[in-house]
Amino acid sequence: MVREQLDGGERLIRRLVASGFNLAGGLWTQAEGDGQVYLYLITPEVEGRDPRIAYGKLAATQKAIEQEGVHWLERIDQFGVKLIPPSRPLARGVLEEYRRYPVPTPTWRGGSILGPVYSDGAYIYPPSLFQPQPQAG
Repeated sequence: MVREQLDGGERLIRRLVASGFNLAGGLWTQAEGDGQVYLYLITPEVEGRDPRIAYGKLAATQKAIEQEGVHWLERIDQFGVKLIPPSRPLARGVLEEYRRYPVPTPTWRGGSILGPVYSDGAYIYPPSLFQPQPQAG
């Protein structure tokens, strides 16, 4: 993970939240069974629903960010993001972390267990990032 990739994830999260996309949490990790690191975004928008709609919104947001001319390292590959429902074990583990440790800054966790899922290190975005911000003006 490089700083620009972490910043790119934060930029994507902020843009999604500002557009009304319902996010409950997020992290970068290579979870048990994954062959690479992914940006996991926890959203009820895929809970019991066709995930293509949520992934379409995600792709449109990613495209809009790329058209702004962000640094190439901040661009998040469309296949590098997994939208997961709050009911998934990894999501439950992250949401429990938020409940137990509501820190205002991102947290780096070395190899650990989030819920019942082993993670080969995780960069967990803070819960405050997923709260809609009031519009200026």
